[in-house]
Amino acid sequence: MYEFQALYLTLIQGFAEFNTIVNSGHLVLLTATVDPVVVNNLDTATAVYLALIQGITEFLPVSSSGHLVLYPIIAGQQVQNVAFDVAVHFGSLIAVILYFRKDIVSLTADWGRSIGQRQQVGESSIAWAVLWATVPIGIVGLNFHYIYDAHYDEAITFSGLILALFSICLIYFIIRKKILQIKYSLFALAVVASLIAIVYFMGVKLRESAFVVATTTIVFGIALLMVDLMKPRTRKLSDINWKDVLIIGIAQTIALIPGTSRSGITITAALMIGINRKDAARFSFLISIPAILLAAGAEFYKISTDATKVNLDWTVLSIGIAVSAITAYCCIYLFIKFIERIGMIPFVAYRLLLGAGLFYFIYVGTIASGL
Repeated sequence: MYEFQALYLTLIQGFAEFNTIVNSGHLVLLTATVDPVVVNNLDTATAVYLALIQGITEFLPVSSSGHLVLYPIIAGQQVQNVAFDVAVHFGSLIAVILYFRKDIVSLTADWGRSIGQRQQVGESSIAWAVLWATVPIGIVGLNFHYIYDAHYDEAITFSGLILALFSICLIYFIIRKKILQIKYSLFALAVVASLIAIVYFMGVKLRESAFVVATTTIVFGIALLMVDLMKPRTRKLSDINWKDVLIIGIAQTIALIPGTSRSGITITAALMIGINRKDAARFSFLISIPAILLAAGAEFYKISTDATKVNLDWTVLSIGIAVSAITAYCCIYLFIKFIERIGMIPFVAYRLLLGAGLFYFIYVGTIASGL
């Protein structure tokens, strides 16, 4: 029974989407439902299960939060191992870097040359796009972190700084009469301000609410379906411009709301602007690299500052890294190879079933809505 519980836990952890703020919110959601049982030592079989499911599901456009809400119903307790979580995320990072190794080398080289020549070189525009698309979620995520931890003074100070920088850019656009930039800047400000306002007024309820998770799982699943079926997709990733980067980057910040799915929302945004499925998935995976680095780095910091709560078994951690890397690599390969054929319908159908299941358990009172 214990191995089944560990297997299912890793299934839901494997769906997590590379953002430490979202992931920590999911764990709070569990602790609000059941008494946590922290397992600091994992046996080899459990580690293989965890890493295997992590690697298989890491890159799919589905909601991780839904599985975390369902877990207490099936297993009756929470099992958490921060050190192993870092290990399997590191395995996923290895996988995505290995799969895109040629792209990364080429993009990095072109990016460096573009700096030296002060103009776009080769695919340097894609490299810049990856970097700039990560900025919004970094800004909003840090603000979420301050608010969740009730550090309101820091949140206000940080928000004021960002607003000041934004105002300078907006004034520059107004002086230069760049109407399009003004419109997109105001759009970005509206989305970011709305997200911050939502988390400010809801606080931890946002990340503890099963109702929010069920709603976003269904709503953004339907959005993915509509875009996949209705929008013509003739553009390539090489056609990406600053407007596309802003849209995808802003969309990625919405993934801070539990139930959204980082890969799901970024692929949806890419499809919405007409990028083909394969390139949409490719860009989503590329921008996952800095996100994984940030998430794994933050979790590693937690371990290093609170090592008394974690017993490190390097054999188990090594197994986790290896299995996660191999399975994640295979998952990326198969997803990109078949996504043009199968489309997003299987993932949307799964999200709708998951969301409906959550609403059912909320309705019968098995789990609290969290509102």
